[in-house]
Amino acid sequence: MALIPLVIVGVVANIATSRIEHYRRASRQAAGKVTGFIGEFFGAVQAVKVAGAEKNVIGHFHKINDERRKLTVREKLFDEVLGSIYRNTSTLGTGVILVLVGQSMRAGDFTLGDFSLFVYLLQSMGDLTTFGGMLWARYKQLDVSVKRMYRLMENAPLNALVEHSPINLTGDLPAVTYPTKTASDRLGELVANHLTFHYPNSVNGIEDISLKVKRGSLTVITGRIGSGKTTLPRVLLGLLPAESGEIRWNGQVITDPGNFFIPPRCAYTAQVPRLFSNTLRNNILLGLNRPDDDIYKATRLAVMDRDLEQLDDDLETMVGSRGVKLSGGQAQRDRRRGAHVHPRTRIARLRRPLQRARRGNRAPTLGAHL
Repeated sequence: MALIPLVIVGVVANIATSRIEHYRRASRQAAGKVTGFIGEFFGAVQAVKVAGAEKNVIGHFHKINDERRKLTVREKLFDEVLGSIYRNTSTLGTGVILVLVGQSMRAGDFTLGDFSLFVYLLQSMGDLTTFGGMLWARYKQLDVSVKRMYRLMENAPLNALVEHSPINLTGDLPAVTYPTKTASDRLGELVANHLTFHYPNSVNGIEDISLKVKRGSLTVITGRIGSGKTTLPRVLLGLLPAESGEIRWNGQVITDPGNFFIPPRCAYTAQVPRLFSNTLRNNILLGLNRPDDDIYKATRLAVMDRDLEQLDDDLETMVGSRGVKLSGGQAQRDRRRGAHVHPRTRIARLRRPLQRARRGNRAPTLGAHL
């Protein structure tokens, strides 16, 4: 009879499972829209200013943030209602038990020792009932969060999310190691046949795309907005799972492109460069041990030698948010220089490499990459 409150809590928790998951999923998706919009907004400040769309952008931000607030309040309210039910169930259960044992107490079957034991376990049983219900609710909420994280880790093993790894908060940092280049890493020809990928619940993506990249060549992927210019390289690199088609490296079929297209076979330069608040040297090397001659050679290849002459401390100049503010073109050339100074890669993916280049620098920049 003492377990009746626990059984009632279990039934209520089971009935509320779908609601818990639904409210949690909607709340997390709304929060993701807000944080994603903030990131996109700060990455496109110049475009917003040029278009004079500040009021529209702020208005849209208020709209999605209000939606996030409503969904979060709904989730919290439902959570509090469940918590109230769990807590009051144990109290009501205690009262029901006392009523039912009243006859036993009059008959003398419910002794003083039984009463003392009942009072002693009363608080523990009440806490156990409440804890059991709240634990089930938290478990279902956690299940939603774990599924969202697994979707970000496409093609990763299930235990990768909880796999233990050293974080090196104290002591010397581990040495940066790079794989040794072999003869098989040398690019002869990269072929993609009939690649197809569609985003979930959408017709957007790529379909039946084939291309051939030979060593020493320059391949440009161009097209209208939304045509799949970004999606195709992501599928090639294994960042998105292909629905069909195959990828061949020197005639060999690549079954796991995500783990295959890594240095020294492949390098990537982002469209929007990001600099750490550190010296220019460390931003270029990113932990790699290279002499200054290699850095200055990469500087010439990235057409940044004239910019370097204008910096007071040369390679030791502090850059980033806490240092010298490099222009958009300078930051873009710095990132290209980082690709040049690292171990020579066989494929370099450049995301709009000339977008921020000055008109006078565009021809030599393109020539450097050719």
